[in-house]
Amino acid sequence: MGMLQPGEMIYFRVMPDTKQYHGKIVSSSKETLLLEHPADTPPTIDKGRHIIVSGEHFDYFTEVLTNEGAGILLKKLWEEKRGYFRVDDVFPVRYQRVTENVPLKKSTVLSQDVIEMSDTDLPDGTVSPKLWKMLDSMNAKLNMILERLNLESAGLTTAENKMVNVSATGIRMSLQDRSDIGDIYEIKMLLPTTPPVGIETYGRVVRARDIGNGEYEVGLQFIEMEDDVRDEIIRYTLKRQREVMLKERQQRGNNG
Repeated sequence: MGMLQPGEMIYFRVMPDTKQYHGKIVSSSKETLLLEHPADTPPTIDKGRHIIVSGEHFDYFTEVLTNEGAGILLKKLWEEKRGYFRVDDVFPVRYQRVTENVPLKKSTVLSQDVIEMSDTDLPDGTVSPKLWKMLDSMNAKLNMILERLNLESAGLTTAENKMVNVSATGIRMSLQDRSDIGDIYEIKMLLPTTPPVGIETYGRVVRARDIGNGEYEVGLQFIEMEDDVRDEIIRYTLKRQREVMLKERQQRGNNG
């Protein structure tokens, strides 16, 4: 995908919201993008918020630099022709080839089935602040148990740690399974965030090569992925890239 051109119409959404807004490119450079202010733009798009700019054949990940005057100035956070970061890491992954004609389930975030509480759940004065604090603490612990059970039922607490290269559009890793272009795999992975986030989705093999010792390196493109699932991967890859950049700066400082 070449550089976005002034006057080009696009869609964008402010993470983690899913509502889309219609916008137009005012100007575009190698590192930044200026969007016009649509009439229905959210009232607060603060510096540091992340925005996904979308078109018919692309999704680009950006960060708000300024939101003043005629438009929203965005920092481009994609590499070359890729719309999303790709990062290397090691984390638990389970995979299983999907046989033909088996319907694919909806992709999901495994650790989101939690019970929420808020002060608006009960009328004023019905519960003392001390009791409410105790109930809130119990609720947090229950949520941790539910998350753990979700991850255990998906087999992620005992899954093998694998070296991967991952982005919001796909994953590359080695499999002890001969794979052909077009094969589809169910993929479960535990992203090393705080707290850890379990992902269940599907990937289609777009690259495969025999690397010896009964292993195959495959590139899988995520398919049928829901926006909330993709957003979790985006948040993880951004966090991971920042960690790598910080480590590199520290090493340069030590060597200097």
